[in-house]
Amino acid sequence: MRRFLWVMTLVAVLAAPADARIKLATLPVRERVELQLDNGAFTLVEEERIVPLLKSSAKTGNNMIDFSWSNTSIDKDSIQFRPLAFRAGEDWQPIGKGDDQVEINVINVAYPPGENSLVWEVFAAKAGVVRVRVSYLIHN
Repeated sequence: MRRFLWVMTLVAVLAAPADARIKLATLPVRERVELQLDNGAFTLVEEERIVPLLKSSAKTGNNMIDFSWSNTSIDKDSIQFRPLAFRAGEDWQPIGKGDDQVEINVINVAYPPGENSLVWEVFAAKAGVVRVRVSYLIHN
C-alpha cells in the first residue's frame, strides 16, 4: 500500500501543469538600467531586457511574463512594459504592424493577490527574441 501511494504521488507531481511564466526578476538579465533622480518623492527606473517570446496561437495561447519585486516600494500603477525591437539575424527591427515589422502587443495585465508582482499577457505574431523596456516609479 505504501508503494502504491508513493507511485500515485509521483504521478500527480509529474502530471501537474508546468509554470510557463517568464520571470523577469531572475531571467533574463537587464541589458540597460537608467535612473532619474530629479524628483524628491519618486525615482523613475527604466530597464531594458532581452525576452524570448513564442508565437501566439489558439493552441499555445499568449506569452505570460511575470514581473515581481520584494523589499522595494514600487508604485504598482506606474509599471509599464513596452516592446521596442525584434531581433532579425544580427539586426534589430522596430515593433509595429507594417509589412516587414513584427506585431507584439500587451493584451492584459494581472496582479496575483497577496504578491508584489504582476503578469503581462503578451501576443507575438512571430516567435523570436524581443528587446523590451520596463519602466516604474519607486517611492522615496
